[in-house]
Amino acid sequence: MSKLTDSLAFMKKVNSRELTILKLLDKYNINVSPKIININESSRIVTFIKYEKTLLECAYEQNAFFLNNIDIVINKVCNLINSLHAYNIVHGDIHADNIVINLLELEVKLVDFGMSINSDMVTDSYINMFNAMYRPLNKTCTFSDMKLYETFYVKNLLRDELCSR
Repeated sequence: MSKLTDSLAFMKKVNSRELTILKLLDKYNINVSPKIININESSRIVTFIKYEKTLLECAYEQNAFFLNNIDIVINKVCNLINSLHAYNIVHGDIHADNIVINLLELEVKLVDFGMSINSDMVTDSYINMFNAMYRPLNKTCTFSDMKLYETFYVKNLLRDELCSR
């Protein structure tokens, strides 16, 4: 197989996994972006970002309203992550550029579910990839460790990342 064929096969697998996760999140009524339109074989993933910015954009802009409400924002992100984890879903790529906020309503959403996985989808290759990306505690992690890492990141590292810009 060529590198292009390998890449296309990988992207198809990621898109299929992302669509599966988005369907689950829609079923559980968890507030995320993007939304799925026409949930069937020809599903389309649509992102609505009219008044939304990523947390990273807000931090770079030194948005005073955002910075004054950072603790509220982080609590909302924690609630979203806890909602995912309650349904045994790990985002897999949580960082300030994959969290968007509507500054008019202080509503927070998660985006980019391409690396997301639920406990039924875990494979050794996914765990190896997660370890390569994050190396949580310098050990091979389990699905439970992945959930703990995401929670730790949001509660302990996200605020520092945003305020240090």
